[in-house]
Amino acid sequence: MSGCTLGYSIVTFRVLTCSSSTRAFGRRPFVHLCLGRNVYLVQASSQEDVPLSLTDFRDKGPSCIRLGRESGALRVAALSDVGDAVAVDYHRLCDRLLFVRGEEQNTALGGAVYP
Repeated sequence: MSGCTLGYSIVTFRVLTCSSSTRAFGRRPFVHLCLGRNVYLVQASSQEDVPLSLTDFRDKGPSCIRLGRESGALRVAALSDVGDAVAVDYHRLCDRLLFVRGEEQNTALGGAVYP
């Protein structure tokens, strides 16, 4: 398993908006995501920091966002999900916008909710 992803793709997204009580993405607007049973994310300073393998990804200490059966969501973002800055270009970007709602597993008592 070392050095390969074995079917787990690692993709990079730029964070345009994030509502969280525990996390800010100000200076690190990129995240690398790996989707398993949940979403695993690593903050990055640029797109060039992409982990080359699942082992490299794990070594960066990803956060786990639990996608609960009733409360979690992972889907294409709707116009109502995006901020004003993105809404202007929504028609051009709609197939590239991701909406994630879940609970961060590695924070104290109950985690943080990401809408």
